[in-house]
Amino acid sequence: MSRRAFVTLLAVVIAVAVAIPAFADSGTTAKTTSVRGLSTRALGKAKSALRIGRAAKREVHKAVAAAGTASGSASAAQASAAAAKTAAGEAAKATEGAQERAGGARLKAEEAQKEVASIRSKVGFAEGDVSTASKTFQSLAGGPAVTVDVLQAGLVQVWAQALIDGEGAVSLYEGAHQVEGQASECNGVKGVLFQVEAGEPLLAGTPAALDSSGACATLGAPGPVLFRATAGEHTFELRYASASGSATFSERRLVVAPLP
Repeated sequence: MSRRAFVTLLAVVIAVAVAIPAFADSGTTAKTTSVRGLSTRALGKAKSALRIGRAAKREVHKAVAAAGTASGSASAAQASAAAAKTAAGEAAKATEGAQERAGGARLKAEEAQKEVASIRSKVGFAEGDVSTASKTFQSLAGGPAVTVDVLQAGLVQVWAQALIDGEGAVSLYEGAHQVEGQASECNGVKGVLFQVEAGEPLLAGTPAALDSSGACATLGAPGPVLFRATAGEHTFELRYASASGSATFSERRLVVAPLP
C-alpha cells in the first residue's frame, strides 16, 4: 500500500470516528459514552496502523538499499572476474610466447653445438712400428684414419707426422684415391704428404718442405696443409711407401679439421 493511500484511509477512519457521536441519541448518556469509546479505540488502532505502515516503509527502503548494494557488489565481482580472466589469458599468451622463444633458443643452441662439433679436429694415432718396401703407397696396420663431416666451404686442414727410419714417404688418401694437392714429386716419389731420405730416424711431418738434409718434410712440430673436399662425410687415411729398400714408420699421427 502506498503512503498516499494509507493516509487517505486514515483520514476516512478519523472522519467516521468523529461522525459516530453525531448519530448517537443525545439523551442517552450511556450510549453516547460507548460510541465515543469505540471512536477513540478506532482512532488509536488507526494511529498504530499508521506507525506500522511507516515502519514497514522504512524496512522496504532499507531492503531496496541493500538490494542496490548487493547489485553493485555483484557487478563489481563480475568486473573483477572478467579482469582476472583477461589477465589469465594474457599470462597464458606470455607463457606460450616464452616457451616458443625458449624452444627457438634451444634449437639455435643445438645447431651451434652441431656446428662446433662438425668443425672440431679429429685425431688418429698409431704408435706401433709398421714397415714396407713397396714403391707404391700401401695401407698399413693402424692407419691411422679419421672420418669428418666437411662443411659447405669444402675445405679441410690436415696435420700429419711420423717417426721414419729409412727412405720412407707418407701420402694422404681418401678411399683408394690420393687426395689432390699434395707434393707432385719428392725425391722421385709422387703425391707425397711428406718424405725423408735414408739416415737416422727422423720425426717428420707436414708440410712437405725440402731442406738441406734431403728431407721433403717439416722436422719437429707439423704445420697445417689445406685441401679441398666436397661437402659431406669423408674418411682420410695415411698410406706409406719406400723410395729404396724397406722403411719403418712409428708414432703415426693424423689430424683433420673441417673449415667453416
